[in-house]
Amino acid sequence: MVSGAPRCDIAISWEAGRGEHAVLTTVDQVDRPIDHWVLQQRREQRLLEEKIIAASRELERMNRNLRDFASVAAHDLRAPLRQIVAFTGILRTTLGAEAGPVVRDSLDTIEGCAARLNRMTTGLLDYARLSAESHTFEPVDLGRVVQDATRNLDLDLRAASADLVVGPLPTVNGVPALLTNLFQNLVANSIRYRAPERPLAIEIRAWPGEPGRITVRDTGIGVPPAFHEAIFETFARVPNGRAPNGVGLGLSICRRIAELHGWRIGVVAEEGPGACFRIDLG
Repeated sequence: MVSGAPRCDIAISWEAGRGEHAVLTTVDQVDRPIDHWVLQQRREQRLLEEKIIAASRELERMNRNLRDFASVAAHDLRAPLRQIVAFTGILRTTLGAEAGPVVRDSLDTIEGCAARLNRMTTGLLDYARLSAESHTFEPVDLGRVVQDATRNLDLDLRAASADLVVGPLPTVNGVPALLTNLFQNLVANSIRYRAPERPLAIEIRAWPGEPGRITVRDTGIGVPPAFHEAIFETFARVPNGRAPNGVGLGLSICRRIAELHGWRIGVVAEEGPGACFRIDLG
């Protein structure tokens, strides 16, 4: 019985002359007509579908407004930031040797804060654009993508004396620029959160025994288990006292790019120092 359906009394008789067939002889409708019940169910289903469509449209409108606000805010903030940096430089040059240690430290603080805010607004603008733009997918060699990403970080890798190892990687269906951004953010994250007490090693590899699995492993300060999920949230940072210059957007951008490709990304709990990020392709 279907919940809410009308109750029917059905009589079935057996006629030997017709062979092995049961014959429905009477149908006694006890409650409302079945046709009326079916129409009501269809009407309720249609109303539910209309509510879902309306809610989806409202959610998309709100998301679009948030993306537009983030984009405008990030764009408008960059102009005064450039002015702050420019006038700080003018002040430093004008004072020259006359600037005492307190003034120099103050100028350094101003420039450092301006640089960090500039990175935040740039990341926010990138995130807003990532959510709003449409993208064309095509076959992409991930080996070439990682090569481009690490080339963009060549100076940082050299400064960190990083040992980078990249294994054979598959070809996937994706957006080259976005995938370059994904791996560039992961490698930059390894550089930023390296451990001063040991050399930095970064390994990027696919796992032939597990198709669709790619890991980015490093020997940095690692990620506490309690923050394995939280670090992918926007502006999230791990409060470990050893995280310089992070603004909390790189990994949220990585997750958004992975989601746009139908992939999953997360932190793998492993023994030993460092962090290991796992990407599941589909």
